[in-house]
Amino acid sequence: NVVLAEGDRSFILDWSHASQGDPPADAARTYLLFHLTEGERAAEEYLGLFCQKSGRDRQSVQAWLPLVAAGEAAAAIGASTREAIESGVVRGTLHELEGYLAQYPACTPVFTGGDAFYLAKRIKKPIFVACNLNFIGLAKILHYNVSL
Repeated sequence: NVVLAEGDRSFILDWSHASQGDPPADAARTYLLFHLTEGERAAEEYLGLFCQKSGRDRQSVQAWLPLVAAGEAAAAIGASTREAIESGVVRGTLHELEGYLAQYPACTPVFTGGDAFYLAKRIKKPIFVACNLNFIGLAKILHYNVSL
């Protein structure tokens, strides 16, 4: 990813899958994500800019929306009862974390453990991630004791 800033505006370029899909399909997914997170106005602004810069028409993007939405829904809820239950637990945990972060806005949370990066990608506030914090601490204790 590349983050660019111009005045008070920021732009993110995600190149990881740049040559793997149909551009209108990618634009439909981005449109959907904008719509869900920033609202219809931001999504429409994005779609207008995509069409203007790429030379594609709105219909080519909109044709992908049902398929993209179905794919996002399936990924969100899982393909089995177990996956659906796990998804509900994770979403409940994220909702609870967002509530704590809203309640204590001056705090910078530190996520540790195996799920830290997974959760960090889904939290809207900047956070600090240290997946192996316990191991780092134990290693420091070990090194300290060895040096005695």
